[in-house]
Amino acid sequence: MEVKSAQPAIILSHVFALMWYRALPGRVPKARPDSFRVTASQQDEIILRAIPSREQVRAVLGGSRSRMAPVPEILVSAKARRTRPSDYHEHYVSGPLPHGALWRGRAKGLYVVSPELLFAQLSKTVSFVDLCMIGQELCGTYVMPLDEHGALQTVRDDEGKSRLHKHVPFTTPRRIAAALDQMSGFGPKSKARRVLACIGAQSASPMESRLFLAMTMPRRKGGLGIPAPELNREVKLNNEQRRMLRKHHLKCDLYWDNRLAVEYESFERHSSPSEYEETMARATVLRMKGLEYVAMTPGTFYNYDRLMDKVAIIFKVLGIRHRKPVPKRERLQRELIRQLGEAPSI
Repeated sequence: MEVKSAQPAIILSHVFALMWYRALPGRVPKARPDSFRVTASQQDEIILRAIPSREQVRAVLGGSRSRMAPVPEILVSAKARRTRPSDYHEHYVSGPLPHGALWRGRAKGLYVVSPELLFAQLSKTVSFVDLCMIGQELCGTYVMPLDEHGALQTVRDDEGKSRLHKHVPFTTPRRIAAALDQMSGFGPKSKARRVLACIGAQSASPMESRLFLAMTMPRRKGGLGIPAPELNREVKLNNEQRRMLRKHHLKCDLYWDNRLAVEYESFERHSSPSEYEETMARATVLRMKGLEYVAMTPGTFYNYDRLMDKVAIIFKVLGIRHRKPVPKRERLQRELIRQLGEAPSI
């Protein structure tokens, strides 16, 4: 695709870009995210043309604005005139961006900052825990669903069960780290790097992300400091186990090196006898594979004492010495669980 110099460019940025990613799987059900990346040869010219008028912003965004943040945020060339329009917010870029820093939108002339650049931008504006949850989302296989006004919501199917849009991960921790290394002119990136060290790939739900972060975040942040597990690790089954589960394989929510599987069990998964039996069969198969099985429910996660009982089992299986936390550390742990329950707030 040849870029025409006369075509204005509108680059969605910051929170408005996050809303675009959250809306993407529902609008493009089977698209591989990488298919949206703009080539390096086009990127510089697009940025130079990112000086839109408010009329152009309205025309290109069209009806998508109702599905996103109330005030559009766009990235513009530093050469743009500071008109300070009241109906959208401008962020200026002057230095070069890393390769792949822009993705192509669905409308002509519409672009969006890449997940890697978005992560760096939000590190300047959101809290540590919120950025952890957003990073888990960008590197996971789910997105937080939005209502028609762009607010986060719980989407339920015909049976009343909550569901999330599933998709190929938009990015990976490794890609984010490589992009941060290439960024110049973005100021300190220490917070982004600290958060990135806490993030795991392939999370399939917000609750899996909360469990992962509570287990693995540094103790000074209120985490338990447990070595990071694999998220949604595929476990192969033998013939007998396949017959038991009627599946060729299963995935463990949190998996530690042939020793331990922690599974998130929502109340909805036990809403019928057949679902309860399936959960019990999964637990039996995991133990047959030589794994210690620990189930986590929302009631366990948000009840500190019950959570610590489960944590004691995890520490024992992993061979980690477990001590009762001193009051200061217990306060940090309780606060992290509270914040994880509320995040992301945008």
